[in-house]
Amino acid sequence: MNALLPCHMDNAQGLADPNGKNRQCAGAAIFRTHINADVSDCLAKLPEDKEKVFANEAELVAHHAGVSVEKAQKHLDDVGMDTLIAIEIHAAMCKGLVEPLPPNVN
Repeated sequence: MNALLPCHMDNAQGLADPNGKNRQCAGAAIFRTHINADVSDCLAKLPEDKEKVFANEAELVAHHAGVSVEKAQKHLDDVGMDTLIAIEIHAAMCKGLVEPLPPNVN
């Protein structure tokens, strides 16, 4: 799913706008490059930086779930990243933290 994500970094960091609604989270843009994500053209991809940004999906899930990378990979194998993304984006949309892209945006 394509969405404009908020950034957990200070507005002076990344590519956040002054109102706190992030148009392009720099970390998400780098992560999209790491995983070779197929996203709408309007979503940024930035050069890789595996020191500062999760190198793969398992590292991301492990960090947020507080589990080992191996356990996160097993969960990804069982559930799939698309399912986890859909759950997280839905929750963020319910809180007004994520804005869906218009349907005709590519």
